[in-house]
Amino acid sequence: MNSEMNMNTNQLSINLHLTKGEFQLKANIELQNVGVTAIYGPSGSGKTTLLRSIAGLENPQGFCKFNNEVWLDQGLQVPTFKRPIAYIFQESNLFDHMTVEKNLLFGSKRRQKIYSKITFDHIVEVLQIQHLLFRTPSELSGGEKQKVAIGRALLSHPQLLLMDEPLSMIDEGSKKQILNHLETIFKEFNIPTLYVTHSKNEVLQLAKSLILIENGNIKAQGKLEFILTDSSLPFLHEKDAVVSIPTTSLNSDIDSGITKLQFSGGVFLAPFQEIKQGTSVGLKISARDVSLCLERPINTSILNIFPAKVTEVNLEGHSQATITLDVGGATVLSKISQKSLQNLNIVKGTKLYAQIKAVALV
Repeated sequence: MNSEMNMNTNQLSINLHLTKGEFQLKANIELQNVGVTAIYGPSGSGKTTLLRSIAGLENPQGFCKFNNEVWLDQGLQVPTFKRPIAYIFQESNLFDHMTVEKNLLFGSKRRQKIYSKITFDHIVEVLQIQHLLFRTPSELSGGEKQKVAIGRALLSHPQLLLMDEPLSMIDEGSKKQILNHLETIFKEFNIPTLYVTHSKNEVLQLAKSLILIENGNIKAQGKLEFILTDSSLPFLHEKDAVVSIPTTSLNSDIDSGITKLQFSGGVFLAPFQEIKQGTSVGLKISARDVSLCLERPINTSILNIFPAKVTEVNLEGHSQATITLDVGGATVLSKISQKSLQNLNIVKGTKLYAQIKAVALV
């Protein structure tokens, strides 16, 4: 079946067990309509071991199936080179004796070209590496090498892209640039991707869903917007707790410096960005930027004020509280002091107004 016709029905089913010394990996994962899924957790939690197991680079016991292809089962282990994947490591692993152009083209003729948009010229344009084509890897910076590695992987037309902390070994400036490139690539080509990281910023910018792993065990899996606001998980309780809200752009007005974004609870006014009408946009809101009022404020500089209902109250230590709010069907978090909680008599079910001081488009 043509994968461009089937990109929205990709399914990954995993039930793996692997022992390496004292470490044990136990992973039972079901992903439907795989987009970009972040595999997130602290160092040593098993993120890379899980990814390598999916790639066939480890020897786990259990079951692994992608779409209609079984890669691992009792008595069966499909070798890595027969799995329609591309694996991007922390290090670029380019061929030193080849130019950038030849590195990019390596392997592209060995696999059926199933994503017609992925052409050599287009990848070079998206990654902005035209000026590097006739250089060798020894002449490139770390960030440039990784861009070439990403391009080479894409030109192999994988049905599943595996990325193992691809930005962990490059400088912050290059990291920001490559993150923007990856965001464009994921939106444009819609290649199912598993993205290993311990950076929450990378998760927020790139991922639609998340697998949380700790000590070799899967603690949670699901859509990012739900995992970030689940009080049984650590994200909601962190000082820098955020939510990710799906929106659709209405219009962008450069004169007012405002972009309007439709969501289930109304319209957000965000800082101007040139975005085509109807584009899906993720909105990142920090809990620290959400204040609460019992009555709708007037004469305020805050642009985004919405009626809300308290759905949960979590005390954090002796001084802070995390308030979970239903804002027209979207979940928003607010971090306030326990003193303010008492003064406003906020409890589950309280109706109030949420003032959102700042939003970021992701």
